[in-house]
Amino acid sequence: MGELMPAIPMFEPTYDKSRLSIDHQALILRLQDNALGRLTTLDPNGNKVKYSMSTNDIRCAEILLRKVLPDHSTLTLDTGKGNLPIVFNITA
Repeated sequence: MGELMPAIPMFEPTYDKSRLSIDHQALILRLQDNALGRLTTLDPNGNKVKYSMSTNDIRCAEILLRKVLPDHSTLTLDTGKGNLPIVFNITA
């Protein structure tokens, strides 16, 4: 029989590229402005009008932020003393 070849991925994962393209700072600022009632837009006459983000807008921002910001629900620290890591479980 022939020699088995190692599996080679057919495409390059773009997860890191996608994460870099998400502007998390802008999302956080937009969510903060929404929470404080500071979002404005222009109406057809050119006047500033206050508005708030829809539930879908807020959920989309949350999903994108979860992709770029680390989840700190479990944090493992290596103390360098043997193989005994310290695990902190943070619950909100």
